Amino acid sequence: MGSKHLNSHPLTSVVLALSWMIVCPLLVFSQPIGLGNQPAALGMDSLRINAPPISGVAIPIQQAQTSAVSGTAPNTGIPGLTNGTYLVPQNQPAAPQLVLTQAEPPPPPPPPGMAPAPAFASPPGTSPLPPGFNPNLPISQQGNGTQFWSQASEHLGFSGGSTARKWFQSDHAFDIMISPVSNPFFFEDPRALTEVRPILLYQSLPGGQPITGNLWWYGTQLRLAITEKLSVTIHKLGGIGFNGNVNAAGISEAETSSSFSEFWLSPKWTFYRNEKSGTVAAAGVQFETATGSSMYQGTGGLGIAPYASVGQNFWRTSYGSMNAMGVFAYSIAAGGDRSSFFNFGAHLDYDVANWHKFYPFLDLNWFSITGGGSTLPNVKIEGADLINFGSGPSNGMNQVNLATGLRYKFSEPMQAGLALEFPLTSVDNTIENFRLNLDFIFRY
Repeated sequence: MGSKHLNSHPLTSVVLALSWMIVCPLLVFSQPIGLGNQPAALGMDSLRINAPPISGVAIPIQQAQTSAVSGTAPNTGIPGLTNGTYLVPQNQPAAPQLVLTQAEPPPPPPPPGMAPAPAFASPPGTSPLPPGFNPNLPISQQGNGTQFWSQASEHLGFSGGSTARKWFQSDHAFDIMISPVSNPFFFEDPRALTEVRPILLYQSLPGGQPITGNLWWYGTQLRLAITEKLSVTIHKLGGIGFNGNVNAAGISEAETSSSFSEFWLSPKWTFYRNEKSGTVAAAGVQFETATGSSMYQGTGGLGIAPYASVGQNFWRTSYGSMNAMGVFAYSIAAGGDRSSFFNFGAHLDYDVANWHKFYPFLDLNWFSITGGGSTLPNVKIEGADLINFGSGPSNGMNQVNLATGLRYKFSEPMQAGLALEFPLTSVDNTIENFRLNLDFIFRY
């Protein structure tokens, strides 16, 4: 009854409520900190606040370095926490931690008598330095014999070429092109080729000249591709024959029969190849040895002819494509008996319908005498690529010919060519009124 009486009084209810509000917080926050029922001590794994639970996440902190429980825990700012775990309200980032480490000690100095470490080397994870690279020298002074021969090997095609190419195989990256038919002894294909090329030339001489009649040249050309860039060409290997009359004093009748022709040989370097653009270029030096016994095939002993040739494929359409070639050569007499002359050749052909079979073409060939010889000091006559008369009065002569014809490919290894050539300039003091060129190619 007493209890019921107290509860029924309004003043009593107010006093009890105020007392409860004051006592409860004191009871909560006056509780000691510990591990459940165990006292806090050094080395404990965790600490908890015995307070009403709040929403948050647990963040580990490092163990305290002292046995004192009181104080501020590292990185917390909460008194009394030194190790274990504590609760941080959500959406409140933890304080950043700064970790200090000590750098590794420097390597010991090298033993006495050893060279110091290089000034610089390849960083870890990068490709090694190239052969012959000296890290103790500046870039401008790099290079040695090994590096030189490595670069020379690549430029000559001994390294860096097509891995599918067989020994002495022709360069088939430009099979869309053809070799010129006219001017065969000077118009050198810039590609590195391995082939045998029999040739037959028939040439009629104009009337009213120092010699008249007909000429033949019969023989072969040989080519050997050592690499895709280095090759050797035998331009002339055969004989020459004449049937006609001598109409000028000073030209011996014994010189107008038949003979083994001059022997011409050249190394060739294909210094530029671009399969994507269809461009190829080469340079070489032709040695013209006078090995014949008559027909003025032994004039002067030796001629040296540096040359350069270039080929370009263009106008690629569904109807076909075109190829252009050009050659520059200058035959220099090693002695005073021979004549020196300049030669230029231009070639244009059309690959009909991209069949790689029919190639009609048009050629232009120009010979210009730059220095007459002393073999015929009183007779003005020259024979361009067939006969070097060594005629003194021929200095300054020019001869321009136009040739047209067709090359047919049975296949890439077997091809035939025909060209008809006519002079565009005066035939006076020349030996060409018309030329027929025939060849057949066996190519590897």
